[in-house]
Amino acid sequence: MAQQVTWRCWLPAMLLALAGVIALAVASLWPHRADIANRPLAVFAWNQDAIGIVVAAGGRIVRPGGVPGSVIAIADDPEILANLYRSGAFLVLRADTAVGCTDSRPTPTRPERPSGELS
Repeated sequence: MAQQVTWRCWLPAMLLALAGVIALAVASLWPHRADIANRPLAVFAWNQDAIGIVVAAGGRIVRPGGVPGSVIAIADDPEILANLYRSGAFLVLRADTAVGCTDSRPTPTRPERPSGELS
């Protein structure tokens, strides 16, 4: 008589696959010191002012983040990652590859003037 295969037999394999996918996602989003200069970073603050953290760390604000307590920032200094954590950032991720880190609302732009018009 054949033994019936249930979903419980597959549970360890599914959990291991899920852990692998999560590890790959974290590794691709985690900023590395060598490649963070002039790249957008998602800065998350836990019950603090994310804008104040970025300014204190020497970065520039690009736009608000997609979740409350987050901003997208950029800096020329390769030490920005350490400075952000030192200033109180809860989590810093690369924002150039992250989905959902940017605000989905359109950014307002100024209309361009015709080339011969002076202001």
